[in-house]
Amino acid sequence: MHPLSLAIRVGVASAALIVSIGVMVGAVDMPGVDGLAALLARASAYVIGLLGVPASPDGAVIDVNGFVGVIVAQCTAVDVLIVFSAAVLVWPVSIRARLWGLLLGAVALSALNFARIVSLLLMGAAFPEYIDTAHTVVWQPAMLLAASALWLLWLRWASNGKRAIDTGATG
Repeated sequence: MHPLSLAIRVGVASAALIVSIGVMVGAVDMPGVDGLAALLARASAYVIGLLGVPASPDGAVIDVNGFVGVIVAQCTAVDVLIVFSAAVLVWPVSIRARLWGLLLGAVALSALNFARIVSLLLMGAAFPEYIDTAHTVVWQPAMLLAASALWLLWLRWASNGKRAIDTGATG
């Protein structure tokens, strides 16, 4: 691999990590994230309603049977998606393999995040005393583990056969 190519890959990964951390701590406002949070609130309220539990959204705020939850930027999984995407983009495989990784990873992580939001809102309505533990101790690490596992699965698939790019490395 050419040294400049490696430097660009490291730069992309580093920038993605910095932006992701900024989103996680609320220091970086990304365009469209507030709209995404409101969309997640509406969709969550709809699914919760289908389960027979009263839920009403107001922007990014959801009232679920008296429990009020707020979907903020950190709840949209944008930070996890940025890190996952950077990991996929910097790996030396074909463009097609990268695009498949981005598409399938984004769909899988977004679906898992949606399930996370719905489950946390339902838990908050039924067991509000456990919401902080479920949110920070269970779901946040689970999202990171899921992104890591998806990346490793993609990496195994993308590094096989014709999808891999010869980097000139030996070994």
